[in-house]
Amino acid sequence: MSKAERTGVGDRAYRRRALGPEAAERLISDSYFPVRVLPQGAPEEFVMETAEARIGRVTAAVISINAAARIITAETDHVRVMMTLRGRSVWYGNAEDAIVARSGDGVVLNAEQAADTWLSDGCACLCVMVPQEALHQELEALSGRPLGSPLRFTPRLRLKDGSSGLLAPALRLLVTGLHDADSAFRFPRVGRHVEGLVLDGLLLGHQHNHSSLLDRPTRVGKSPVARAVELLEEHPELPWTTVALAHDVHLSVRALQEGFRREHDLTPMAYLRAARLREVHRDLADAVPGSIRVRDVALRYGFVHLGRFAAAYRQQFGEKPSTTLARVP
Repeated sequence: MSKAERTGVGDRAYRRRALGPEAAERLISDSYFPVRVLPQGAPEEFVMETAEARIGRVTAAVISINAAARIITAETDHVRVMMTLRGRSVWYGNAEDAIVARSGDGVVLNAEQAADTWLSDGCACLCVMVPQEALHQELEALSGRPLGSPLRFTPRLRLKDGSSGLLAPALRLLVTGLHDADSAFRFPRVGRHVEGLVLDGLLLGHQHNHSSLLDRPTRVGKSPVARAVELLEEHPELPWTTVALAHDVHLSVRALQEGFRREHDLTPMAYLRAARLREVHRDLADAVPGSIRVRDVALRYGFVHLGRFAAAYRQQFGEKPSTTLARVP
């Protein structure tokens, strides 16, 4: 007998467990798209577990299985990023050569693309789904003109060799948040920040047929970069992305990055992180002890991973955030 169990609070993040292939098919179909699940072993012993979250327009899940299985997915109007976390997977899509993905690598499946996938015993994968329309809108806003053809990503995803740029940190952030029982993803402001990181990661960190739009030459003067700095300093709490910032100051992403490196020896997002840390330090230093929590202030400025936030804060200010908060103004 197959069944599915669901735990969690609300619709933004929850965990589910399916016993048997039929329950596993319903589990994936409910959140993603129609699938067939074909275990290699005894069907009654097959178990699938998921940790899922809806983050703005992004749907993400860590999917784990106890035994090898073949999973056949239908076409969808979403782009899907599939990263193997444990074990091994083999992806067959639209008559392309098979892609073998071990821990830390994966595939990007384009919209309207079906897939036939084999997962090994004990395999775990991060599955991220982004509407094609959302990615089109982001690219069109950046380029200032409509796309002449649908967005198409190259299928092979290599994260371990460092070639994925901004995409790898975004995916690691999703994995951390999905495994955190008290995930900050449920906060709308944090969700918008994470959504932007995923969109930017895909468009800037993985090759596609419109990548040249992001590399077009642009003359960089001090005014656009200075304006970008003003925007980050005036509103560090907003869910900035490199794409959004470049669009607001009318530069290409490459030109904005080069301008920041030349004038500040930092990337735009590294500058933003430092600006946010300064705001957190100011809020903690001005607060009456016991009136606020360090966690709440950090989340207000988009720091999702509190351990990394604390380490960066201590490096920048030479003390723990709690020490700053405990000091009487």
